[in-house]
Amino acid sequence: MNYYIGGLSPYGYHVVNVVLHTAVTLLFMLTYRQVAPRENKMELVIAGAVFAVHPVHVEAVRTVRSCFKAAIMSMANLHNFREFHFM
Repeated sequence: MNYYIGGLSPYGYHVVNVVLHTAVTLLFMLTYRQVAPRENKMELVIAGAVFAVHPVHVEAVRTVRSCFKAAIMSMANLHNFREFHFM
């Protein structure tokens, strides 16, 4: 997929990493909404923004994709577990 987007240019790899980081951030926000259901939506937006721009994620967005795959699967599993187990 990376090669299809950008060939040998690092641009394609960076685009894929940013898309994966966005997916992890959205899954984090869905999970946060389930774990801490509140009427205040601003808290959800702030938590998502902090998660998205936190400095610990810089290395993951820059180079490491296996971290994204693990995070996506973990967040999706937690989201589905909370949604279907506590219905």
